[in-house]
Amino acid sequence: MNIFKRKEFLYSSLWAASAVLLVTSSSNVFARNCQKNCNMTENKVMTVSKDTLAKMTAMNKLREKYSKVAYRGHQVKSVKQSVAELEKLLNDDGVFTDLKSVEEKMITSNVLNSLDADVQGKIGLFFAKVTNRLWKLAETFRNGKNANNVKLRNKIYKGFIHYGMMEMARPNIDIGRFHASCFAIPNAAINSYFCFFKDMEDVEKDKNTSALAMRFHTVIRELGFQAWTQPYRHDETDKNIVSVERFRKHVWWVGGNGIAYRPVISAAIMMNDIRMLDVLSEVAREAISVVSQTNYDDAFWTEGFTADGAGWGHGMQCLVWGYPIHGASSALAYMNILRDTPWAGTLQKKNVDVLFNFFRGSSFLDYKGYIPPVLGRGNMMYSSKPQGFPSLGLIKNVYNNWSSSLTLDQREELKVLIAAMEKNDTASITKYPYYSGLRYFYNNDNFVKKEANYYAFISMGSIRVDGIESTKQPMAAYNYYTSDGLTLFMRAGNEATLALGGMNLTAFPGVTARQGEEKLQPITNWRGFVSKHNFAAGTSRQGSPNGVSGFIFEKINASTKSNVNDLAGLEKDNFNKILYGVKAHKGYFFINDLLVCLGAGVTNLTPEVEGDVWTTIDQTLWQNKVAVGDRTFRVDGKCHEIIVKKRNAKTSREVVQEDKFSYYIIPEQTVGEVKLICENRPEKWSKLATKNKGKNYPKDVNMFQLAINHGREFKNDTYGYIVNLGNEKADYSSVKIISNTTELQAVTSADNKVITAVFYNKNAVLKTSSKTITVSEPCTLMIEDGKESGIVAISVTDAEMNVKLNNIVVTINNKKYNIPLPTEPNRGQSVSKKFKL
Repeated sequence: MNIFKRKEFLYSSLWAASAVLLVTSSSNVFARNCQKNCNMTENKVMTVSKDTLAKMTAMNKLREKYSKVAYRGHQVKSVKQSVAELEKLLNDDGVFTDLKSVEEKMITSNVLNSLDADVQGKIGLFFAKVTNRLWKLAETFRNGKNANNVKLRNKIYKGFIHYGMMEMARPNIDIGRFHASCFAIPNAAINSYFCFFKDMEDVEKDKNTSALAMRFHTVIRELGFQAWTQPYRHDETDKNIVSVERFRKHVWWVGGNGIAYRPVISAAIMMNDIRMLDVLSEVAREAISVVSQTNYDDAFWTEGFTADGAGWGHGMQCLVWGYPIHGASSALAYMNILRDTPWAGTLQKKNVDVLFNFFRGSSFLDYKGYIPPVLGRGNMMYSSKPQGFPSLGLIKNVYNNWSSSLTLDQREELKVLIAAMEKNDTASITKYPYYSGLRYFYNNDNFVKKEANYYAFISMGSIRVDGIESTKQPMAAYNYYTSDGLTLFMRAGNEATLALGGMNLTAFPGVTARQGEEKLQPITNWRGFVSKHNFAAGTSRQGSPNGVSGFIFEKINASTKSNVNDLAGLEKDNFNKILYGVKAHKGYFFINDLLVCLGAGVTNLTPEVEGDVWTTIDQTLWQNKVAVGDRTFRVDGKCHEIIVKKRNAKTSREVVQEDKFSYYIIPEQTVGEVKLICENRPEKWSKLATKNKGKNYPKDVNMFQLAINHGREFKNDTYGYIVNLGNEKADYSSVKIISNTTELQAVTSADNKVITAVFYNKNAVLKTSSKTITVSEPCTLMIEDGKESGIVAISVTDAEMNVKLNNIVVTINNKKYNIPLPTEPNRGQSVSKKFKL
């Protein structure tokens, strides 16, 4: 094959195409860097701008620096063989003899030209393995151990040419060229270039005209440049690689995938191209910004920090602790690398505001150092120890390196936050009001209450978001129900994660779902599952212990939404009939330490599908004795207890797990049998994620499961239950259910000083003993009496994120109160305003 004739191989000359300045053969690098800022006089004397000269000087310093220290050098540690072993395995033709049969099989079977993405993905791993091996050998030249070993040097050169030509000749099958071709292989190539930096500079200056060195130079730079070229995007940026637009509006080119995992900055330094650093310095500055559903087309990155204080990755899913942090951390890292150069930038106020919004918001998505198992495809991996706060490194970076961009108050806040995170306890921060209480993540349909003594996480879903992804290999194979109204209650922080090991996978807590766990199969689905309806909202007010949220649940596979680039989630969707065909209006009402959960319009739309439908109140660890009325069950025993015996029962009993939470089923709201099961179950960690294999996890799990069985044939059922989150004995009479229908769900405090409601229908009317309330649009609403007589705080959230809606009018006893709504990028955010009645 003639690799040098392939279009892919010519990419590295695209940026140079307009830079053909024929001065002398030794001036080519100089000419490239001058193409935009140099002028040629009539006597062919080149003049250079001061800015270009400064950048070229800075570039030379960066190249010297990178020639001495490996970039992401930890990645070469993946090579198991020693240097001595690799030297023996690498023959004089640059071929690893132990892998020769694998290579020959690939050639004879013609899989190198396969158009199957999975096949190409596996082949990419092969080339990543061999290039990392070659890199490990090349490092012995950087560290001087083999500096004069010409024979080994030539073998390494030949190895990169041999394997590199095959790698670059592979067809560009989108995902098949992802990962290895743009992450691992370029990093190995770039580092190897700098291991032979003196030789490479001599080639560039025409001082080394060895055919082998020149060919190696060509191949190694092309492999390194794959960080910018692979995979193809099939858009205009494929013709204009070195551009800011290359790093926008595509899942492979934004956030962590864009600048964290790709060695794009070291590639720019290897290529000795100031235009590439021009692009990356701008990308780094603009990357520290936010995206939302309503500014999606205009946002710099479509994945990264979201306006609500969380973050997106792989579409609109709350992968807050992965891609957003990795992208922002790399942006700051690039700015640190370019500090004291002409590309140096500063954190502007808008950047600082974005960072602090994320620091404050994301602190709600970690409790006592444990990450709730709903925030990424690693959620089903066993871990018995706190993971800490993934944002801590980013926060320390800002505090240590960018203090000049912060106010004194901001520096003090970060100091307090860092100290709290190092103790895994941000909920105890009292100096600032941003780290406890209630917070609604309007870009992610999540509602969280975090206090020093408890944590509640409500994961809703609408057509506006994506669900949490699943990957059969290796980290989470059963993310079917994580965005269906999942509710997690924790005190220690690790209860929800550890409970996964014994969980009935069709009975996630808070979820209304058809039973049949044995019918579930492992799945790879990059978009997860959500609700088909455009209705989800949450309302809270800073400093208040009260709040309300709600959504309309009717499950769909998010891969069926428009503009999904990877449809892997649909491959086995036909067998999953048990997943679909259930509908419910689900509301959540926090009044002080009580959480009231209501369901209305609960309907089995496909009763012909086998399996009863449950609403699971909780499924968690059984750690302490459980009391049901006057009966007590110890952890070393077993409990199968009916709490509500039949549909339309008139009585109920409180269920209490000591030092954990207590539950009360509201009999007049709950249609269906309610059963408590406390039992020991065998673990299923290896089933949940292949990465769990070999971990030292317990072989069984004591589980607490409380669920409402709606049966199979039902329509427009309701349910209602109360969870006491606090430590004190609950007074369930302190809350009242005012309405539980598909038009309006509403709960008030017994004294009517707190009114919370979900208006599914804007024409619904809410009546309390003293107030008649209507709204102008579908929304969640909270009205709280103030300390001053006649003053109320009205808090409201647009449930449909309507871009044409700029205000909601709340009418109380015929008096209208106009609430202006936030605009882009904060549309969908809760807003509060005080009025005199």
